[in-house]
Amino acid sequence: MRGMTGRTVLLVVVPLALAFGGVGYASSATAAGSFQVSGAGVAGDPTVGHTLRAIHGTWTPKPKKFKYKWYRLLGEGHVSHIDGANSSTYKLQVKDLGKKIIVRIKGFKPGTGSQSIYVQTTEKVVLGGSGGGGSGGSGGDTTPPPVATNLHSSDTTGFAKNELAWDAVSASDLAGYNVYDSTDGGGTWTKLTPSPITATAFTVPPGPTNAVTSHLAAVTSVDTHGNESARSGTFAFNCGFGFCV
Repeated sequence: MRGMTGRTVLLVVVPLALAFGGVGYASSATAAGSFQVSGAGVAGDPTVGHTLRAIHGTWTPKPKKFKYKWYRLLGEGHVSHIDGANSSTYKLQVKDLGKKIIVRIKGFKPGTGSQSIYVQTTEKVVLGGSGGGGSGGSGGDTTPPPVATNLHSSDTTGFAKNELAWDAVSASDLAGYNVYDSTDGGGTWTKLTPSPITATAFTVPPGPTNAVTSHLAAVTSVDTHGNESARSGTFAFNCGFGFCV
């Protein structure tokens, strides 16, 4: 199906048991005496900041009205309803990152009753860009948020310098932060956060316990359009034998 921005969004009509832990099924052809449904779907670009649109398709008989409800698929058999998402469209949020989205389309007709179908995107929600050291995003906004500052260790014991913290970035469209680690003095960087975190603290994995590893950490800020700032100033520490100093 073509998305509203031209990107293709795949979709499936999902079994209710998959979406809600085994309480019956919803399908594209409903039971006799209710509705027959075809062509239902969801259109849009599964990128934070973009809008998905429910398509109710063709119902026989034709319902008098439709109702909608949007959910996040957290894992097999687990979903979470999205507060306030009760219209035919839904604007994707940072909270949706890495998740598939389900919409319930419910048709009503006096004398016939009601019927619900559930449609799920097969692509997970993503940010519009990626990188570490400055990158552009989507949706017309290519300006990255400010660079994070004051990267330091929040450790008070003197032996856990891998416990990092930094000052919050002020940006109206801030999605969160990525944390990077280098063990070769900044020659190569490894992103430690699969998706941006909203906290301003992170513990870097110390690495092997039977050897000393030198770490150089840095943080970037990311907005909802996928723009990523340059790396922050670095923070250095060494880990080994159960300690980071």
